[in-house]
Amino acid sequence: LQAAEVEPVALEQLITKAQDRRLDLNSLRQHAIAQHALTIEPMLKWLPSLSFSGIYRYTNEAGLTGRPTNWNLGLNLTWVIFDGFTRNADYKESKALAILADLDVKSAMRRVELEVRDALVSLANQRASLKQAMVANEIAKRNAKEIAELYRQGLSTALQVADANVRLFEAEVQLVRERYGLGIAYLNLEAALGLDPFGKEPLQ
Repeated sequence: LQAAEVEPVALEQLITKAQDRRLDLNSLRQHAIAQHALTIEPMLKWLPSLSFSGIYRYTNEAGLTGRPTNWNLGLNLTWVIFDGFTRNADYKESKALAILADLDVKSAMRRVELEVRDALVSLANQRASLKQAMVANEIAKRNAKEIAELYRQGLSTALQVADANVRLFEAEVQLVRERYGLGIAYLNLEAALGLDPFGKEPLQ
């Protein structure tokens, strides 16, 4: 609650930090980098491929050669000149997926910004509600104290004393609810900023 009552830093700084820290956004960034890297793979298929293979055999029977071991090596060069434009289609598909990944990153950055803004607005509203609840609780305390004093002097009834105590109880309950709501609003802001409930950065 003490941390929730401290005014946060500038909004733009919070948004920038959240966009740099959020693991879900960083995951989308890495996915976009991977998609861009995959666009190179279809173009590499235009180059010839070279494969190397080797076999070594050992047997307890010598066979016709009279040797228990046998081995051979192979080198194969393959160059597909025409593949029905499959490489072109693969390149366009990977390029489209890379663009889509970039758009996902931009959308996630916008979503993080909105979450931070909404969390700050909710936190400000809860602060205002808590102040109102504190004022209402103080008024209810004074009213209950005054009614009790008037009752001792015979100027009020027991019903008025009971009613004042009920109002005081309701004001105290509302004050606890507003404090709880303030704590939840602050935790929501921490989550929007990419922090854990203890205000620490999660492990990257």
